[in-house]
Amino acid sequence: MRAYELPASPPAPVPPAAFWNEQVRDNALFLYDFRNRYVRAKRTAGDLSSSSTTWADVDTALDLVIAASVGDVIEVCVSGLWSNAATDGFLDVVSIVSGSPVNSFGQDGAPDNSAVGFSGWTGGSGVISAISGSVFRTITAGDISGGNVTLRLRRRNATAVTKAIFAVTNVPLECWARNLGPDSG
Repeated sequence: MRAYELPASPPAPVPPAAFWNEQVRDNALFLYDFRNRYVRAKRTAGDLSSSSTTWADVDTALDLVIAASVGDVIEVCVSGLWSNAATDGFLDVVSIVSGSPVNSFGQDGAPDNSAVGFSGWTGGSGVISAISGSVFRTITAGDISGGNVTLRLRRRNATAVTKAIFAVTNVPLECWARNLGPDSG
């Protein structure tokens, strides 16, 4: 045997065709089950300003609709910038059924005007602040309509001062959602 040759070993047994067919079928069904498990939206049509101190829709054109079942974990991510207006801005995501908010991801239940959404999505008073990060929620029966969950960004300010979320070509507001499948625990 030369130094660069490996010793011969017997070939590994080949699984029967039935095994391969079963595996391929199971893999295909698994992949099919995860159809429509990622959606995204982007706004570049102009900044979004508000002075509301109660939760209000950011832009319904950014709604994310994704297939889901009870017990699935949904991850929602946002990327954007708050203006430097002299008030804190709060951002949350809610499930929507028949046009109305049902459950807030930030409050893990019904929306409440005293809540502040997610800290990674908060725009600080007097500074331009990045909106970034992701949030997770296990979906309940009340979140689902027709086999889908509709997700909507909502915002409010700490005081009635106008604060903008930038949404232009060079500073877009983007959001996306992924269905990570059943909650494992």
